[in-house]
Amino acid sequence: MNLPSFFFTFGIIFNVFNMKHIYGVIVETIYNKENQNNTLLRTSFTLILAAMLYTFTACGLSRNEGEQKEVIDSFSTAYYNWQFKKALKYCTPESEKFIKFAATNVHQADIDILRAQDDGAGHDINDITYPNDTMAIVTITVNNYLRMDTIGCAGKMIKHAQFTLNMRYRNSKWMVHLINLPQKNKISH
Repeated sequence: MNLPSFFFTFGIIFNVFNMKHIYGVIVETIYNKENQNNTLLRTSFTLILAAMLYTFTACGLSRNEGEQKEVIDSFSTAYYNWQFKKALKYCTPESEKFIKFAATNVHQADIDILRAQDDGAGHDINDITYPNDTMAIVTITVNNYLRMDTIGCAGKMIKHAQFTLNMRYRNSKWMVHLINLPQKNKISH
């Protein structure tokens, strides 16, 4: 468990224990022997309490934004600096074919351009949205990167461009999920 997950879980447990007194008063009132005939109220309270506990424990645990940012940072640094083998560690298995395709299309002219640069590619995370608990869509801006050109042509240095990357939450971790090679976003004016 990484540090942000620990604090998130600790916060939930702390809040639950702080609310213990309030829940105790409610439970005592509902389950008081004088209210024995109020079965509907007890059943309703039990279902609501179960739903609240489920919400505290289930919702949000997969949305560990710190982990997502770490994965996006590591993937983007590797991928946009053409370190494809390293980038592959942060991807879903289905993404492997796209990374391998990019790696097989590197030419000496591309390597020469990369080596001539003073600084490597950099990036900024602009936005993370969640269609559901196991998917995230991340928008990044990549600066000073070498854009792969058509086969046989050297790539071109690009000052900055925006990309959208998909992520999936699988086996208790976030991974980049490619459905093709990352393409820069079209900016509409």
